[in-house]
Amino acid sequence: MDRTANLRKIKPAITAIQQANTALAKKQYEKADGLLNRALQIAPNDYTALVMRAKSQLAMKNTSQARQLALRSTQVYPEEAQGHLVTAMADFIDTKYRPAYEQFNRYDIILPGNPEITFFKGRCLEGMQRQNQSAREYHRYLQQVRRGNNARYAYNRLKTWGYIK
Repeated sequence: MDRTANLRKIKPAITAIQQANTALAKKQYEKADGLLNRALQIAPNDYTALVMRAKSQLAMKNTSQARQLALRSTQVYPEEAQGHLVTAMADFIDTKYRPAYEQFNRYDIILPGNPEITFFKGRCLEGMQRQNQSAREYHRYLQQVRRGNNARYAYNRLKTWGYIK
């Protein structure tokens, strides 16, 4: 019995994904998107192609398409973190703070320890007018990160809100 038949059938998709990866590295988002679209026509539920295409759509500022592709990837492989992250970023950019927070939280459960996720959870909570919870997330973030734009933002919010002097 031929055990490689299925793999041979999707070989063009794998090749397109590899070429798209090269294009993404060169920030050739439209080229990458076309290649990934071709890959998804061959293998419509390929997690890697879905996430990569969602990222290319996000880079091209097509948040609606990025969200749709990323959500599909989370249905294909819910225990993988990247699909949740791209979904969260698309929602965050569109100021859909509640769904963004939920996706950041899922990412954090699957792959804990990323301080930037803590920061974005704080931003989402702030956007939902939940200042106390937001302040806790900013405080947690500042315990791990002391420099950079996000650290300055978190520190300034805590100072403005009167949580630090």
